[in-house]
Amino acid sequence: MWPPARRRSSCQLTHVCPGITAPPATTRHAHGHLRDATWPHVVDINEPWTYARGVGPSTVRQRTSTQAGQAVYSPLVLRIYDLYVLGFSCSLIWKCPAARLLRLYEEHVGRHHLDVGVGTGYYLKRARFRIGAPEITLFDLNPNSLEHAARRIAHYQPKTVEGDILEPNHLPRRYYDSISLNFLLHCLPDGGAGKWRLFDHLIPTLAEDGLVFGSTLLGRDLPLLRRQRLFMTVYNGKGIFSNQHDSPERLQAELQRRFQRVHIEQVGAGALFVASGPR
Repeated sequence: MWPPARRRSSCQLTHVCPGITAPPATTRHAHGHLRDATWPHVVDINEPWTYARGVGPSTVRQRTSTQAGQAVYSPLVLRIYDLYVLGFSCSLIWKCPAARLLRLYEEHVGRHHLDVGVGTGYYLKRARFRIGAPEITLFDLNPNSLEHAARRIAHYQPKTVEGDILEPNHLPRRYYDSISLNFLLHCLPDGGAGKWRLFDHLIPTLAEDGLVFGSTLLGRDLPLLRRQRLFMTVYNGKGIFSNQHDSPERLQAELQRRFQRVHIEQVGAGALFVASGPR
């Protein structure tokens, strides 16, 4: 069972909390959302690779850039994403149904919510929130995903921010009651300083009683089905996934390093997590 959802602060805010310094100047992107002028949005796809052994082929390229993991989300892919990923893959391949992930949103989204790695906005569109209409900020490196998700939940009037979650950000500090990371970690590169530093960039944005929740697919130390191993090998080879070193123990250790309260539930090849109380 998940820990019970908590009541959220009902304080209303337009852009930044009282006492929080406004972020640096932003520029208006062609797609209509804000892009922080100081963020290194363009990532050099020719940057060096490191190599490591992992699940699948004996030698797997270990990415250090977030570019490959998000580049696949073209407007065409986003139009079929819900059917293929959330319908076919979640249920039949990963055995982690989208309906179970939807409950994460319904149980844990707070009054001020940050969604990182927005996909198509499927869960935010379908969720029945206990706190009424949340104030939503969408954060993603891919402008196609941002535009698609923002259009889908336009009735919430979401803010959109384009940026790399593995780099420092200028999001408001001590503000968000909830932050979601759904099916994101397994797409982030494990090379360089590692994917887990995204939590170090997000923790300062959490409100005092805020929490982080999400899901990820694990590629190591699990009794994976043959078809699951096959798909993970293909996706890791193409750079869409980078989870050959992600195990249940690694996920738990990285969360417990940073949070006092951690709950993880294994559902098929997926791990669902809720973490609160930053250390």
